Amino acid sequence: MRTMALWRVALAWLALASPPAALAQANVVDTTLRDFMTARSFGIGGAQRALGLSADAVDGNPAAMSLWPRYQTELSGAWEFNGRLAFATLALVDSQSNPKLALGVSYHFATIGSGASVRTVSMETVGASMPVASWLTFGISARHLLMSGAASSNAVTGDAGLAFRFFDSILLGLSGHNLVETNHPELSRFYAVSLGYVAGMFSAGLDLRFDFGAVPGSPSPAVGLSAGAEYILGVVPVRMGFQNDPVAGRDYLSAGIGLMTETGNIDIAYRHQLNGTARLLSIGVRLGP
Repeated sequence: MRTMALWRVALAWLALASPPAALAQANVVDTTLRDFMTARSFGIGGAQRALGLSADAVDGNPAAMSLWPRYQTELSGAWEFNGRLAFATLALVDSQSNPKLALGVSYHFATIGSGASVRTVSMETVGASMPVASWLTFGISARHLLMSGAASSNAVTGDAGLAFRFFDSILLGLSGHNLVETNHPELSRFYAVSLGYVAGMFSAGLDLRFDFGAVPGSPSPAVGLSAGAEYILGVVPVRMGFQNDPVAGRDYLSAGIGLMTETGNIDIAYRHQLNGTARLLSIGVRLGP
């Protein structure tokens, strides 16, 4: 009887000490949360980190919020037709009230997966950036993730970044994401180097993402790429983009269009998986430039 009692105590301690399933599989990187973008960013393949033109700069590279003085609010949603992902986003950036300090906030509510794997996600990010020089800005952000359903998470992490401006139209961004270790695969750490070009009615971006822990046991990072461009024809922005996610093994081609009004913009984007069946539609309303 004493032996049985000791075994029960040992098993109880083991159950308390064992990590949840999500933690036990922390080496399996899940890149789904990186899809939380506005319709404008989807249209250019997610290559928005250096440009800072959309309010989702608070999630992309917080330093980019200071690049363009404006007050901007975006409400956007996206749906994958196969039911894997649906989310709504509200993002705000204010870099006009105080030229020395830009502030931004974003909120995402999503359902991920289908059937027994469905997860409900609530994610908030608060960011700030400030000019260090006329050609350099610095930004930081804090992020909270609350997930329930097939997997659960309650974690806090953050990002940090730099944004450089050369010759008025050439932009360079360096950013680190999820820098506070949470051991949650949804908040895996990665780094990005981004380039941007903005001149008149034309803008283009190129993002490189480096996931050092994406392949267990490999010293080399998985390198993902996003590239895209926008050209404004009168009051109609036209967008094209490409995105490669080597961690998930997916390649996407995207296109977008918009309508500019006196008070804001309406944006629509479509993303097509080239090596699979995922099809995504995103619609957004933007108040501000």
